[in-house]
Amino acid sequence: MTKRSTTEIKISILRTLTNTKDCSYGELERRINTNWKTIRSQCQELELFKTINISEDNRINITKNGQIIIKESKEKYPSKNYK
Repeated sequence: MTKRSTTEIKISILRTLTNTKDCSYGELERRINTNWKTIRSQCQELELFKTINISEDNRINITKNGQIIIKESKEKYPSKNYK
């Protein structure tokens, strides 16, 4: 099994959030099958670029900007085993 790039993990996070209303770090960890530290650091970076929101109770949801980016990524990165 090869190690996934940070881009693949970020796309997986965004695609998972488009399919669900909101998630916790633990839910994302299980759905994407990635270490919780990786999930947390990638989510913090995605929040910096305003593609996701992290609430005070650590619930994560996607923003409109994130939905636009994920739509464009589906065209650029068609189905590459992203969850």
